[in-house]
Amino acid sequence: MSSVSTVFRPARGLLLAFLLLLAAGCGGSAPLLSSAPTQAMVMDGDEADWAGVIQPLEGQEISLGVLNDGEFLYVGMLTTDPTLIRQIALQGLTVWFSEDGGEEKDWGIRYPLGLIAAGGPMRDQSRLRDEEQLRARFMASLQNLEIMQAGEVKGLRRPAKGVPGLFVGANLDRGMLFYEVKVPLQTTGAFDYAVGAAPGTTMGLGLETPEIDREEMREQMGDRGDDFGGMGGNGGLGRGNTSGRPPAGGRTLPERLDVWRTVNLIG
Repeated sequence: MSSVSTVFRPARGLLLAFLLLLAAGCGGSAPLLSSAPTQAMVMDGDEADWAGVIQPLEGQEISLGVLNDGEFLYVGMLTTDPTLIRQIALQGLTVWFSEDGGEEKDWGIRYPLGLIAAGGPMRDQSRLRDEEQLRARFMASLQNLEIMQAGEVKGLRRPAKGVPGLFVGANLDRGMLFYEVKVPLQTTGAFDYAVGAAPGTTMGLGLETPEIDREEMREQMGDRGDDFGGMGGNGGLGRGNTSGRPPAGGRTLPERLDVWRTVNLIG
């Protein structure tokens, strides 16, 4: 792992903070500030490295944090919402990168892939309402990722530890799902995939779960396909649904995650 810079530049930081307040005052979602980490970041699915960095995202059921050390971008996401946890566990999560700061899906990383994409038919375990049973299946599904290009639905599948420069980690425990990724800022001879943005500039960051394919879900999960394995019911998971939305039981489809934010990369 590259050494981590702890050198801060107050003048630029104050300028970006002023721009952040200005943007917030003009309406819309305020950009995220990405400063240097204060310690080495290990992509092992442990949220402890992100203490004080991850913050709740207004209007969403996730908390998000972004860091950069001049060479790599680090993204950490956490949720305790039981509906979203089951959605990610079953269908996966894609993080998209936009070089120019907009919402163009230049390329992305789908990780975790989700139990449906990673593990084959689930008819024998469609009642994954027990936290330990779901966690065991989820952790076993973290062996691969997919590189997504320009808004693809399915990407190039690679071993999670087999793509130079990309490091990912995830964990599902005690009703909390945590995800983190480390990706190069610039493409080099050693790295085929990179954000394409430099410190001192802005980039776009998107997080989304796939559109729910009712037919695929029914095929994979058998007779229980219509309620999507109980997504939306607490079922022993989560610390309480605080979304204000009704549970996604019966034939109601849960609302998918689709979040975009501009990130200011403090240099």
